[in-house]
Amino acid sequence: MKGGIVHREQFTGDGLTTIFTLAVRVNPDDFTSVLVFTAGLLQFLGVAITDGGVDVGTVLTFAAPPPLSVIVDVVVFG
Repeated sequence: MKGGIVHREQFTGDGLTTIFTLAVRVNPDDFTSVLVFTAGLLQFLGVAITDGGVDVGTVLTFAAPPPLSVIVDVVVFG
């Protein structure tokens, strides 16, 4: 991680959705600068971060959907 927070985003789990798209595109070389939390717990396993392309942004894919009403916090450092 190079510096401070450059983007923060929240999603709310619905118990069904496993794919979330960030409003910003993160360079694939910098995916280590993305932290994902569910219910305040840092996620190390069970979430993949991929490049959705220039027009899409960075995509988070969970192995299992975040439960209903659980907050997913995404923090991108720059």
